[in-house]
Amino acid sequence: MVSWPVRRKEAKQQFKNMKGRYYVSPIPAFKMWGDGIRPSTYEASLKGADVGVHFNLLHWPIGDIKYPKGLSDTFVGDLVNMRVYVPPKEVFSSSPAKRDWQKDRFTPDVSPSKLRRLL
Repeated sequence: MVSWPVRRKEAKQQFKNMKGRYYVSPIPAFKMWGDGIRPSTYEASLKGADVGVHFNLLHWPIGDIKYPKGLSDTFVGDLVNMRVYVPPKEVFSSSPAKRDWQKDRFTPDVSPSKLRRLL
């Protein structure tokens, strides 16, 4: 938990208070083809994606069945894993200089202006 990304200072303080008191096990997350997603990249990999969450839901009633008004229901959800079904859309920069890395380096640049210069 110490290395988890936290934005708000209130949450950072709460993390400090929880240190050594709780055991945390990250929820396993997987890409479309079954490759694992590291917890450090959850936000980048899952934000904006369509994700299926597999979970177990437990239910039990508490109280005496003879007194239905006194009955209460308890539900507990246990997340098992997450799997990306549709990855997030890539966000492209509008600046040509920043988009240069997105081009396929093995495809020749055959723009009309470059063709005119070559001819």
